[in-house]
Amino acid sequence: MSKVQCNVCGALILEATASKFEGRCAPCEKQFQKDFFTDTSLAPRYKRLLASLVDCVIGILIMLPLLVFTDYWLVVMAVAKQGQMPPLSYMVSGVAYSFGVFFAINWKFLSREGQTIGKKVVDVSIRNLDGSRVPMDRLMLRRMLPYYGFYYIPVVGDLLGMVNLLFIFGKKRRCLHDLIAKTKVVNVNANKSMHSTPSAPGD
Repeated sequence: MSKVQCNVCGALILEATASKFEGRCAPCEKQFQKDFFTDTSLAPRYKRLLASLVDCVIGILIMLPLLVFTDYWLVVMAVAKQGQMPPLSYMVSGVAYSFGVFFAINWKFLSREGQTIGKKVVDVSIRNLDGSRVPMDRLMLRRMLPYYGFYYIPVVGDLLGMVNLLFIFGKKRRCLHDLIAKTKVVNVNANKSMHSTPSAPGD
């Protein structure tokens, strides 16, 4: 297998590794992540709110085609007027569509930087408690799914959603979905670019 030089330390690495880490070897990528997220202070509540608002607007735009070009909204409103829950098939299709498109749009940012578009706008990032990157499976299943899924639980969904958000007023500024996933949201060092060249490990 062909190898190339790491563009930071000069070590020979596989082309696949260079492609994955933008020309860096694994140790330099680890140092790069550490450098980029040097500001590990918890994100202020107002930044988290702004990030959520941006993502909410994006979520609404994602749902528009479903509402405009299908009878989804008409069916949901019709059963709501009767005090009933929408058909399970409609709920599942709506959730699957909105989740799928939202993650498709944010996948690159989430997998590489722990950020949705909203979090990228306000320079905050989802990280493990030790400041390291959160694996995508845990990010999706234990953090994102509870965050959005609470609202779809019959009867108590809205209450759980509200309780989840109220946890942000605790001293640790972590919502319930943060506690479930064992994550925190921190400020990003805005002075560094994800495409800047970090110092080599040991320098």
